[in-house]
Parts: sequence; structure tokens; C-alpha cells
Amino acid sequence: MKLIRTLYILQYRQSKREILYKIGITGKTANERCEEIKATLKNKDVSVFWEGKFFLAYNMEQFLHAYFRHKNARMDKNVSGYTEFFNIGILTVYGLICVLNTLMFVRFCVFVYIVTLLLNYLAQ
Repeated sequence: MKLIRTLYILQYRQSKREILYKIGITGKTANERCEEIKATLKNKDVSVFWEGKFFLAYNMEQFLHAYFRHKNARMDKNVSGYTEFFNIGILTVYGLICVLNTLMFVRFCVFVYIVTLLLNYLAQ
């Protein structure tokens, strides 16, 4: 199991009024995964809405699936990742993206802090 994977959110316009979001992980890029999913959908209106690399992304994905389980939108079984589509609304998705971006920023800050400590130690 890879520790660092791409966590992504895809936007699927089922109709003009109904938008579903797919939350998933991949070892590829989100665009490659999006193309795989497009091939299994009748309506090809799906695009990458957000993506980020995360340590233990699988656990984050499982948590998000459990958290949004009451909003699950079952797709046809022929659709790749058919259990991972959710009818969660745009404001919820933007809130989720804010949280995920904050986690990425904290990860970056910790990395910079550790590198700074290491460089200071080596400079002594």
C-alpha cells in the first residue's frame, strides 16, 4: 500500500440542476482517473474539481465516505467507483476543500520547520 496518494474530488453534472461529487484516491493523476470514469458514464460531463497529495490518503477517503454516507448517490454498477458519488452540495464541497487545503498548508509548514531546524543544526 502506497502511503502517499492523490485524493481527488470529481464533479459530475448529472443534469443542469443536479451535481454529484465523487471522492476518491488514485495512484495516478486525478485527470487520468477522471478519463477512466468518463469512459464508463453515459453522460460524459465529469471533471476534476480538486486534487491533492496526502499521506495516508486511503484513511482520509474512508473517513469522508463514512461521513457523507447519508448523502450517497448510487450510480449504475457499470460506472467505475459507483459507490463513491455523493449529493453533497457546492457549499459543503467548498468547506471540505478549505479543510483539505488547510491540512496541506499545515503539512507544508511542518516540512519547512523541520528543514529549517535541520539546516540550523548542520550550520553549527
